[in-house]
This record gives sequence, C-alpha cells and structure tokens, in this order.
Amino acid sequence: MKTPSSKRDAGWYGVAALVSGVCVFGLLGLNRLLGFYYVVLHTRLSQAVDWNVKFLNVTSLVLSALAVLAVIPTIVFAIIGRKRLTPASKAHDRINLKVGLILGIVYSSFVVVMILIFLAISVFGGMTRTKGWKTRNFTDTVGIEYREVQLAGAANLGQVLMISPGNGWVVGSDGQMLQYSGDKWRAVKGAPRDVDIQSISAVDENDVWFAGIEGEIARNSPELQFWILHYDGKKITKVGSWAVDKNVATIAMAGKNDGWAACSSGLLLHYDGSKWDPAPGIGEEWMKYLVFENANKGWGLGGDLYAYTDSEWTPQGLELFGNYNKVLPMNDGSVLLGAHIGMSVTRGGETQQLSSVARVKNGSMQQVGGFENKYISGMARGPDGLAILVGCEGGEPGSAEDMPFDKPGKIMLYRDGQKVGQDIDFPFDKDPRGVSFDSADHGWISSGEGTMIEFRLLIAE
Repeated sequence: MKTPSSKRDAGWYGVAALVSGVCVFGLLGLNRLLGFYYVVLHTRLSQAVDWNVKFLNVTSLVLSALAVLAVIPTIVFAIIGRKRLTPASKAHDRINLKVGLILGIVYSSFVVVMILIFLAISVFGGMTRTKGWKTRNFTDTVGIEYREVQLAGAANLGQVLMISPGNGWVVGSDGQMLQYSGDKWRAVKGAPRDVDIQSISAVDENDVWFAGIEGEIARNSPELQFWILHYDGKKITKVGSWAVDKNVATIAMAGKNDGWAACSSGLLLHYDGSKWDPAPGIGEEWMKYLVFENANKGWGLGGDLYAYTDSEWTPQGLELFGNYNKVLPMNDGSVLLGAHIGMSVTRGGETQQLSSVARVKNGSMQQVGGFENKYISGMARGPDGLAILVGCEGGEPGSAEDMPFDKPGKIMLYRDGQKVGQDIDFPFDKDPRGVSFDSADHGWISSGEGTMIEFRLLIAE
C-alpha cells in the first residue's frame, strides 16, 4: 500500500512529465509554424498563400498557442508543488522540474515573439529598413545620390516600373508583386505563386498589365504557360494563359484599348480593349522585348529590330549578333539595345568581341561601349538626353562563368546614345535587375537580393 508521501512523489513525477510532454508537443507543432513564417517573412511577405498550406500552418499556430497556454499553468503548478516534495525524491524531481521550467519559458517566449512579428507584418504589409544617402559621380557635372531600401521577405526581384512619383511596381519570381504607394513598398495579393512575373506595362495607375511564365523557367520546355494579369486599381485578375516554348515574357501597352504581348516563337498577342488574340505578321520570329514611345510608335526586339508604325511591325534589316534583349527609345529618334550576357561574332575565322550596348539610328547600328562580357538588365531614360543603364559582370561567352547572376553590378550613364563618365559599383553583392524614373531626376533600381535603391540624379547647372 502506497503512503501519502509516495502518492505525492508519483504526482510530482507526473507534473514534470506533463511539462516536458507539453513542450515536446509544442515544438512538433512549431515545425509547421516555422515553415509558415519562412514563407511570410523570407519569400512572399504578406502575399496570398495557397489555402491548403495556409490551413495547415494556421492549425499549427493554434496548436502551438494551446501548448503555450498549457505550459504556463503547469510551470506555475510545478514551482508551487516543488516545495512539497519529500526529501528522498526532491533531488531527482528538481532536475525534471528545472528542465521542464527552462523548456517551457524558452518555448513560450519564442512563440510569443513570432506571433508578434506575424501580426506586425499582417498590419503593416512588410517591414522596410532604409539606410542613409550616399553620393557618387559619373562625371564632373553629373552624379547620383542613392540609398538602400531593404524590403523584408522580398527576394529575386526583376523589372521595376514607376508610373508617377507616388506610384510604381516591382515584380519577381514566385508571383512576387509589390506596389509603391505614397512612401512604402507593399506586397499585393493576386498573382499565382508559381508564376515568374517578368514584365510590366501601365496605361495609368489604375490600368497596369503584367506578363509572366509558369513552369520551370530555368530551361525552355513545352510545358510552360505564358500568363497575362491585370490590375484595375483594386485587385489583380488573371486574364489568360497560353502554352509556350520559351521562358521570356514581355508586354507593352500603346493605349487603353491597344496592347501587345509576346513570348513563344511566333506568338504575338494583341489587345483591342476587350480581349487578347494572336496577331499575324511576324511568322516564326520570337519577340523578346516590346516597348512603346506613344500610341503610334513602338519597337520589338527579336532576331531583328522591328518598328511599329501605322499598325504594322516592320523589320529594320539589322544583323543583330549576340543576345540583345532590351530596347530603350531616346529623345533624338535613336534606340539603345542592351545585351544579355557576353556577345561575340565570328567573321572569316576571326572572333570579334562586341560591347553589350548598341545604338540604332536611321537603320544603322553602332557599338557604343558598355560592359565587356556583361549583362544589361535595365535601361531607363532620364532628363536632357541622359539614360541610366544597370547590369553586371559575366565570364567569357560560353564559359561556365558566363552566367551573370550574383556577380558584381554596375550603374552606367549615357548621354545622347553615347557612354559618358565612369561606371559606379552597384552597392550590393547581387546583381541589379531593373531601373525606372518616376520624375525627371528621381527613380528606383531593383536588385536580385530583394533590395531597392532609391536614387536622384545630381546635375550641375
């Protein structure tokens, strides 16, 4: 027959076991909870998560919260009851109770902090951290003032498009879409998680179009899907998708009822104000980049440069060597072409290295410097014939080091189609991806690591 003392000892052994068990239970639920916070904090900010994943992780959050509620009274009960243990069992149970107490306090504190972080993100739509302004000079008369704006959770950003000083967009992989409204970048819900958003074009702040690729974008595949999405000032809607065989998407709006989009070989889509339909006229040509200066003048880039006038696309008859994939119309009627990775051409058995930027005017093309064996990822026109180009280094064309990503970046200045001054080192380890002006001398640069650069051009009078 058990004495009261032995019953009491057994009871306190049970208390210690309960404390430890509750902590283990909570830690198991925490595994799913941490996965949810990783999605929210590191990859997608406060964007929509698939509902089945959200349900599982919210369930884990509830279970973890219940574990905390169970741990706290158990700890209190154990502390009070510890004084009533018999001398014979006190030494052994002291160890159990201390372990349970420490685990309970650590776990409870951690979950409370994580819940507070999650609530802050839900309320404020993502945390940003802004560093101080720095100044560098391209020339004696033109410089740039910039600062870093770190977006919590953003990663692998791509094109940025500023519509006005208080409104703009930046997009990226995994369906990332962030809108600049007033003074802060915020994640916007609506894009499919597995769509790589690559291109933006806007008629105005309440009429914005996006194009992206769904599927394995690291290689061309017959299973890829080309997506077009639209923002109407309130929400993102999925307009349509098409099966394609290329992994680069582009879209450009000429007006509210006139737009163009392209991706796969021979696929050129036209928007007439109500729907997107395939447009004939370019055969099997693959358009890699589209841009419009106004409703009646645009440019398309494929194996040739195409000019859009009088509702027709006309090839310019240029021999485009290398891998050009960016077009920037300039004020003087010329266009700058930017290249993807290093370029070379072989003539008569000799290989000629080409620069990564070319200028086209009146049907002729001229090499105008830029990086050697470099990647031009963004081009934007500024005031007084100036243009900002961003890109990064690469290796020898065709080599294992040829890929430009995660390489040191550069910011370049062009005036009237010619490179001027010195390059400025990009202030991040990863490469710049896009650049856009929102006024005559102010704009933004996006980066592969999810950090934005806000900049101002400094032009001496």
